[in-house]
Amino acid sequence: MQTPYPEQDRATTRGLIRGSFGWTAARRTVGVLTVSAACVLASNSETQARQLSPSDTPSVVSAAHFLNQATFGPTAADIEAVRSTGFQQWLLEQAALPESSIADGLDANGVRAAVFKNMATGPDQVRQRAIFALSQTFVVSANKVGSGAELTPWFRLLSRNALGNYHTLLREVTLSPTMGKYLDLAYSKKAGKTTAPNENYPREMLQLFSIGLWALNQDGTLKLNGAGEPIPTYTQENIHEIARALTGWTFPRDAENNTSYEGEMVAVPSNHDTGTKQFHGLTLPANQAAVADLDAVINAVFQHSNVPPFIATRLIRSLVTSNPSPAYIRRVADVFVNNGMGVRGDLKAVFAAILLDPEALRFHAAHEGRLKDPVLHVIGMGRALDAALGDTNAFMYVFNNLSQRVLTPPTVFSFFSPLAPLPGHHNLFGPEFQIYPPALAVQRANFIYGLLNSQFASSFQIDLTPFTTVALNTAALIDLVNQRLMFGLMSADLRGIITGATNAIEGTSAGDRTQRALGALYLAAISSEYSVHGLHWGPSSGGGSGVDQAQPPTGLVTSSMIGNRITLKWTPPTFGPAPTGYVIEGGIHPGETLATIPTGNATPSISFDAPPGSFYLRVHTVAGATRSRSSSEIRVHVSAPAAPSVPANLLGLAHGSTVSLTWRNTFSGGVPASMVLDVTGSLNTSLPLPMGESFTFNGVPAGTYTFSLRAVNAVGTSGPSSPVTLSFPATCSGAPQRPVGVVASRSGTVISLAWEPAASGAAPTSYLLNVTGAATVSVPTTARNVSGAVGPGSYTLRVVAVNACGSSSASTAVTVVIP
Repeated sequence: MQTPYPEQDRATTRGLIRGSFGWTAARRTVGVLTVSAACVLASNSETQARQLSPSDTPSVVSAAHFLNQATFGPTAADIEAVRSTGFQQWLLEQAALPESSIADGLDANGVRAAVFKNMATGPDQVRQRAIFALSQTFVVSANKVGSGAELTPWFRLLSRNALGNYHTLLREVTLSPTMGKYLDLAYSKKAGKTTAPNENYPREMLQLFSIGLWALNQDGTLKLNGAGEPIPTYTQENIHEIARALTGWTFPRDAENNTSYEGEMVAVPSNHDTGTKQFHGLTLPANQAAVADLDAVINAVFQHSNVPPFIATRLIRSLVTSNPSPAYIRRVADVFVNNGMGVRGDLKAVFAAILLDPEALRFHAAHEGRLKDPVLHVIGMGRALDAALGDTNAFMYVFNNLSQRVLTPPTVFSFFSPLAPLPGHHNLFGPEFQIYPPALAVQRANFIYGLLNSQFASSFQIDLTPFTTVALNTAALIDLVNQRLMFGLMSADLRGIITGATNAIEGTSAGDRTQRALGALYLAAISSEYSVHGLHWGPSSGGGSGVDQAQPPTGLVTSSMIGNRITLKWTPPTFGPAPTGYVIEGGIHPGETLATIPTGNATPSISFDAPPGSFYLRVHTVAGATRSRSSSEIRVHVSAPAAPSVPANLLGLAHGSTVSLTWRNTFSGGVPASMVLDVTGSLNTSLPLPMGESFTFNGVPAGTYTFSLRAVNAVGTSGPSSPVTLSFPATCSGAPQRPVGVVASRSGTVISLAWEPAASGAAPTSYLLNVTGAATVSVPTTARNVSGAVGPGSYTLRVVAVNACGSSSASTAVTVVIP
């Protein structure tokens, strides 16, 4: 079966994020919750779908599920309204509501604040969600049209057409002065001796606003020619001819004869190309006026057979799922063609078809979900917790840091490419993961913590009183979080993680109550269960817990390679049934299986002899009679000529004049034979090192240095590792005191440890985690929290604080047992 809407776009050359996502440390015990979304979304858990009919009386859970797609997030009031009226009647009532407005005379920041507040609090939530979806298909950006006078008419255009007709929308977009400036149509004139009509708008109108690059069947799959190749929808000559047809439009003028962005662009007959034009089998006769040529172009595009499946796919992905089935796309595309009364392009009917489709109403299998982008994530949390909003510009800069500043997408492809694959799973789409790499996942988690912790109290205030009131009763607290934030959908696994973290906060003071309440809300809000919409793991979902199927392992790496002896390691799944074994698959092409190796046990590693060559490897979890989807793939080169891959996890400690570095060699390239240590800063040098995973040097001169590593073999040299910057002072003021407040917790096979520096004494610059028991290891770190998966056994953990003058004594020991 062909993949729906699979065409390539120019954004693939603009830095798509294609890497796998692992667990990311955030605050204390929360690291295991932040970046698991890609793994969860790709899981092959075939949760039994509970089919709902639009005429059913919704339960609380099904109403919340529906509202997650139809609005910017469920509220208790909206859930009751949907349950009272049913899905269809609620949508009809929503469509009849007046538009939420924005005031005249606002600057760009004022428009952003008004648009954000409408999304968060506007009663016309379906319209607001439709505007948000359409704004990521018909894109303009404040990066080029950056004044309030330019942005206000554009927002109003989307608002009045969001539930109108696509033909009207496309025509108004084409004649919008804001769009005219953004994609240069307002400057396009007939060809002169040294000029040609501007082709920016015609190209993007075809590729992004209407028909896409490749001919589609009604279900979104590719049409193929006799050679089995996709068929282009247009040619460069088509773009040129349409550009000629759209010449002669420019900005209207206000009463003072200044450029205006209100209303439509106006035609300047002398600038319009009046020659004959031909495109898509259509001929426009000579001597037509600009408006006649424009209407002919709009009509031709509107009637194109690609428009229904193309627009259906884009809007389904924006509202419901990143991976709609061809049947789902076809059903929505059919409604675009005919709303039941012979009308083509009725967007109100299209949005209703998307939201009331059986695939939208059911409780999804895991891979059918959709990662919430930052705006949906934050607004949804605020709506669920009744946040009081003030001037939202107080925190709008954070959305810029998270790559989704309102009304300011970086390119005409919007905030992310609509065709970006799910990291580690090239056969699935996951566009929103482009703006959710590990660094931004941590930033988003930090932002959510700040919102919950009243960091932005004047502009985004959440009342924690209901939660602090019950905070000393862990079960009651988590029940309340589950009801208010997750509407009864919290899984037993997530409940267990939050229970352990909450119980680790002892005491009865007001501060303890606040920390328990804050921690429970924070863990739930950054969990993959909340971050990925469409996944319902809770017992009341009606579709099973979703954790009965084996889940894939993560973090697959080649930990060593000696000759043709390969050792693979991975991280066991952190939810789902306990693994009883694993299966390793390998082939010479991505996704290919030429050989399998069952491990026969639940140990997350294996060593085996491989034949010479280059191979792709992946791992499946086995749990009883079930087998998971595969992990992401890695590539290994066994006795094959290839330069080594970049060393990973470089860590460094400065102790007096001694530098200690540790790293992990990687084997996705050729086997490294030696290392090179590059030093920049107070002196610049490169030092050859023998093979190893640590380096210590005593006698570093005073100064600040940046260290990075490269791996070397006979074929070549890897790129540099991530850098580590360390300072070596000429004098010091004393060694630090030992860390305090050491807290450990366990979730499955993952141990999380957090601590605080001593309240007095010299400041530490780093720490050393010493582990004894089932394993003995020392791990340097500059963070105050670490987590990792380990094997069964008893582990005793102590933390030492370090600075340039020396080390503290070890902290109080904590012991964790992994059964």
